[in-house]
Amino acid sequence: MNFLMGEVTFVNDKKGFGYLRETSGSRIECFFHINSVVGKTTADRRLQVNDLVVFQIHPNPYKPGRLEATSLRLVKRDPVSTAEAEAQS
Repeated sequence: MNFLMGEVTFVNDKKGFGYLRETSGSRIECFFHINSVVGKTTADRRLQVNDLVVFQIHPNPYKPGRLEATSLRLVKRDPVSTAEAEAQS
């Protein structure tokens, strides 16, 4: 299966899920679970709004007709979101 490029649009760290929008054409928005994020460090696996990621799309096993992003990998961290997150800490 091919990887797509997308941008994170929402993240709920407490519940462990988020949404992203595919940016390379169809602009599909889909759900992701935090366990689907791949990375070497915890920082690589903690996504923030506006981060760019690559991912695969699969049917959501719990919600027929909806899509779920899997195998997410961080491509580029949004510097504005990172500064805002550090200011809140």
